[in-house]
Amino acid sequence: MRHSDQHCAIWVEHITILSPTNDEISDYHHLLNIKKTLGKGELEALCICRKRNGIFSSMDAAALKFARNCDVTTLSIHAVLRSLWVSGCMTHDEVKALIDEIEKIENTTISDTYLILDINRTSEGE
Repeated sequence: MRHSDQHCAIWVEHITILSPTNDEISDYHHLLNIKKTLGKGELEALCICRKRNGIFSSMDAAALKFARNCDVTTLSIHAVLRSLWVSGCMTHDEVKALIDEIEKIENTTISDTYLILDINRTSEGE
């Protein structure tokens, strides 16, 4: 087992799949009626984070802003991806490949990836 595999195994042990409680489902339906522009998954995650004092993360700037307006602590996708590399859970190249995969699957571009990967912008011609 590589050193980074050990870190990743420990990190993965701390991930729990959550199902919303009845109270969270009620909150979700309420938010669904007043915030139709956000995705259903983001609203459900936001309700769980709000009721359980969790941290909400998304690639959607509007969802992050709405979460902050609901007094929910947020974490950007940049921070999540960078922490995978900095913690040793993934190598620099693995995080870059993950970014490429996310962008392909989500049909989007993650802005400012140089901040995640600690790349000198001038060396990439930006």
